[in-house]
Amino acid sequence: DGALSRQRIAEAAITVIAHRGFDVVSVRSVAQESGLSAGTVQYHYRTRKDLLVAALERSVERQTQRVMAARGQPGHRASLTRTLRELLQAQAGMLDDPVRFLICDREFHVAIYRAPGNRLLADFATDLYTYMMEYRRRAIGQPDAIGRSYAEHEAIVSAIEAGDANAAVSAFSVHTGRIYTTTRSVMEGQAPPIASGAQTGKDRRRQA
Repeated sequence: DGALSRQRIAEAAITVIAHRGFDVVSVRSVAQESGLSAGTVQYHYRTRKDLLVAALERSVERQTQRVMAARGQPGHRASLTRTLRELLQAQAGMLDDPVRFLICDREFHVAIYRAPGNRLLADFATDLYTYMMEYRRRAIGQPDAIGRSYAEHEAIVSAIEAGDANAAVSAFSVHTGRIYTTTRSVMEGQAPPIASGAQTGKDRRRQA
């Protein structure tokens, strides 16, 4: 099954990074860790950079699941959502400033990564986000990118506030899926795809 293979490969990439560092990540090292052939790994993720993005996406999914596992603790969820709401409010004033928005975007993700209390995974996700920062800077500078990120952040926070695990994971899946697509496009020297009908940062500012 393709989806299971991709998940297995992403998990293996996380393990390689956690135990041996970013520089060791390759099609071969991930294949060895996953028990799959190098050909299978390369079929799903053509380059080392693809593997790093897949590892980031999977780590975010893990963290989301852990956050929602703690949803039965009202104080924990209230503290997290308060922090995320403050960051969203700050982001609303940065919709025309890609650099400032990206810095705040990192803080938004880091707050979620750290919420479950898994320090190793949080540090890994934070380091990987930092490693990919230059690619994200170029992707977030594309037309419409900030407005879409802001809308997706809002959907994530609303789901966490509501204690809706399925909605939170789904919202994160949409967000990280777009991060994967746009970051990979930048890595390959292409302009990230733009969704029709989506609002730009300026559109959202005018409506605010």
